[in-house]
Amino acid sequence: MASPESDAVFIFGDESGTLVDPYDPVVVVALIVTTRPESLKSIISRAWRKYTARKGKRRPISEFKFHRVEEIDRQQVLSALSRTQIELAVLVVEKGDQQIP
Repeated sequence: MASPESDAVFIFGDESGTLVDPYDPVVVVALIVTTRPESLKSIISRAWRKYTARKGKRRPISEFKFHRVEEIDRQQVLSALSRTQIELAVLVVEKGDQQIP
């Protein structure tokens, strides 16, 4: 993924669910890999501005959570991501009702 001019690769990750909680049957870890992290910051900043303008919020929200925003916000972020040079990786752990310490 890294270009010949730059060998720096940035990996951003997030998880959903917890290993130790027996009531979370699935844990998902998602990663975005890029050589241009500024493009990701731009996408999220633009999504925040549009979301807060539409909702009339003045306070910045601490985290952009897909399950708390509207479908239009999710579509805008995913559409913008599809036009960038990124790689995605997802790990899904189906742990059933067991607790993994």
